[in-house]
Amino acid sequence: MVDAVHKLKYENYTSSFFIRDIIKPDPPKNLQLKPLKNSRQVEVSWEYPDTWSTPHSYFSLTFCVQVQGKSKREKKDRVFTDKTSATVICRKNASISVRAQDRYYSSSWSEWASVPCS
Repeated sequence: MVDAVHKLKYENYTSSFFIRDIIKPDPPKNLQLKPLKNSRQVEVSWEYPDTWSTPHSYFSLTFCVQVQGKSKREKKDRVFTDKTSATVICRKNASISVRAQDRYYSSSWSEWASVPCS
């Protein structure tokens, strides 16, 4: 609510919203890569941000996992999952990024959390 007073003029503005409509999760934390034997694939894992409500089984997030090459022109591989891990191909000089969104309310996406492929 905003009140504005100027000499003989008074204005009042009110805006309503639901908290769920302005939610933006923090990025996932503790990104880790685990190479899979005899493969170019890696298992990338992460954790829910500390600021996200618990229990996570009730306050669930959906995650977007992206593999991006060094050049922005390179094709991005994306996987969407409700789990806290995914198996992806780790290309040379690429990075793996993960972001989160409230599973039920299509909130804004979090910022990306990233780790380089090595």
